[in-house]
Amino acid sequence: MKEDILTGFYIREELIPYLNKLINERTPFTVGLIDLDGFKKYNDKYGHAFGDEILKYIASTLKLTIGGTGRIFRLGGDEFLVVFPKRNKRSAINIFKFCNRHLQRRPFLSGNRLYRISASYGIASYPQDADDPKELISLADKAMYFSKKKRRKGSITDVNRIPVIKVRIFVIKFSVLLGIVLLGVYFINNLQKLPPLRLEKLKSTVKRYILNLKTEQRKITPLPQYPVEVTLRNGVSIWGRIVSQDENTLTLEVDFSGRKGRITVDRELVLEVR
Repeated sequence: MKEDILTGFYIREELIPYLNKLINERTPFTVGLIDLDGFKKYNDKYGHAFGDEILKYIASTLKLTIGGTGRIFRLGGDEFLVVFPKRNKRSAINIFKFCNRHLQRRPFLSGNRLYRISASYGIASYPQDADDPKELISLADKAMYFSKKKRRKGSITDVNRIPVIKVRIFVIKFSVLLGIVLLGVYFINNLQKLPPLRLEKLKSTVKRYILNLKTEQRKITPLPQYPVEVTLRNGVSIWGRIVSQDENTLTLEVDFSGRKGRITVDRELVLEVR
């Protein structure tokens, strides 16, 4: 069987013939598809040479942890498939868990820096899940991508557990939503228990406020033909005749040492007009 130059694993083209051989011999087996987490970012950031070093590190880890229990194939890039002849899913999961522990305890060393590399796993078995090699690989691939969606490093998914996991996720989301709804209902009920607003008192306050506004308007609306004294809020008084006014300003004609002129005052600054 031909091997990949970089990793020493069997090449992709050898996989289907090997699976067909096991099926023809009616040998039960489990396949585990492995895909590295975030491998692309290492390639993009540090270059393909750095990525190749990571692949060599992963290859040595898989050889050490899997050993003679299975055959490893490189499907391409950072994707690998392990075939475990005469082993069930539980056995394969335990082996991958051991692989995860090894990756965490012995991170990848480059220069003076350590990199913790993780992977996502998908598992399917013959003959329980499928009796066709391509379908079996597809199921393992589906389980692996489901592992990636969990966004947990080293996640392992059995393809048969996907419906159960989906139900669990639904239950969790539903529980959170139900909690939010119940909290909202509790809040609304407490609002209803608050003492009612005293509308009559509120109406009376509004009426007094409007009346005061009208009174203030009457105060600052003298007859323009008579001289008036305008007292500002800063204590300054201005004598003159109102020549124009609007909602915001008041214009006075005043006498500056025998010369007449006009001053415009902002109504907000006016304290009193008399």
